[in-house]
Formats: sequence, structure tokens, C-alpha cells
Amino acid sequence: MLIMSVIIYLYYCYCLWTMARKRAFRWAWAAWVPLLNLYLLCRLAGWGVVLGLVFTALLIAPTVLWFHYGLKTSGFAYLMKRTLPLVLLLVALVVAVKLSVHMRRGWWFGILLVIPVVNYFAFWLMAFSVPRKYRFATAEPQAA
Repeated sequence: MLIMSVIIYLYYCYCLWTMARKRAFRWAWAAWVPLLNLYLLCRLAGWGVVLGLVFTALLIAPTVLWFHYGLKTSGFAYLMKRTLPLVLLLVALVVAVKLSVHMRRGWWFGILLVIPVVNYFAFWLMAFSVPRKYRFATAEPQAA
């Protein structure tokens, strides 16, 4: 199980690194650093520094809450455990749609990035394929 998790993480990092190089980010190497890659993902989606840090903090929050509150089922901890996953899903959907639009795909392609198992193929297509409407943009005009 651990080996499969490492392979999936390396696959995700490689695709993210490729997308950052396509967009000419100077610090594409950040795709290989565990929390910095989430920030890079937000920057690729066109979000600013503050929103990128907020997104990264939102993804870390459930782990912090779990370690701090344990399995308590009342009060603030219970409310956060029930609502934070929905907020994270909504934020992840927004980031995925903005990323697909910034990588010159349609907004619908971002929805594919949130669907389990399909997201592996969609992330690969986003990183390594050329969008159809830009595929022949460098072709020379034909002589008349």
C-alpha cells in the first residue's frame, strides 16, 4: 500500500512539474515538495499568494483538528469535522476548474480532475497533451 501511495504521489508531482514548465514557472521544482506543490497548484490555477496559502491551510486543517480534538463528537470539533470536508470539496472543485481553464482546457475538464480514478487520466492529459484549438497554431500558412 505504501509503495502504491509513493507511485501515485510521484506521478502527481511529475504531471504538476510538467504543467509548471509549460507555463514557464521559474520554480517548477516546487512540484516535488509535499506542501509546496499544493501552493504551486494554486499558482498554476491563477490564484494569488494569499489564496494559495489559504487553500494549503484548508487542506492541512482536518489533520490538525483530528490530532487536537481526537474523536470528540460535540461542539466545535464536531461541526468542523462535518462541514470542512464539504468546504474542501468545493474549494478543490474551484481550483480544478480554474486550473483547467488556465491550461487552455474547458471548464468541464476541471470537473474530471475531482472524480476519483478519472482524475489520473485527466491530469495526464492536461500535462502532456496539446489542446485541440491550439494544436495547429504554429502551422505555416499555405502559399496561394
